[in-house]
Amino acid sequence: MLTLHSFLQSVFLFVKSLAVKVKKEQYRTSSVMMAGAVVIAVVAFGASGFGGSGKNALAAPRIQESTEESEEPEEEVKEEVTVLPNIQEIVDDIIEHTIGNQNIEEMSRDQKIDLIRFMNDKGLFLIKGAADKVAERMNISKVTVYSYLDEIRKAK
Repeated sequence: MLTLHSFLQSVFLFVKSLAVKVKKEQYRTSSVMMAGAVVIAVVAFGASGFGGSGKNALAAPRIQESTEESEEPEEEVKEEVTVLPNIQEIVDDIIEHTIGNQNIEEMSRDQKIDLIRFMNDKGLFLIKGAADKVAERMNISKVTVYSYLDEIRKAK
């Protein structure tokens, strides 16, 4: 996963160095599309086979027949993969893992800002509706989440 992160970071830095003025809406749209592409790639390359349905369903039996003809038995490596069906569930999962069992009511303002900063660094707020979900989970208003984000961005 680290190599995927470093690859995506180098692509981002390359695009950023092109000195093209990109509007905030275009940046967010491309970020959401890139996140979707990464999710699709992870699911596709993590799957044990591609012959589920459609055009690939016709090719799947031929692929399975050709692998049965090989004389050397291959050891199957089984690993558990949890696939989340959509991006909103990924957002919920990130929020839940970040906040966990922490008591938000007893947190100071700076501690709440640190939580928001961590989620912002992970790119959570690039996804539409994430600020609403964070606000709901932290029992603060959406306006407060955005004011914390403004404060974080001004500090950089």
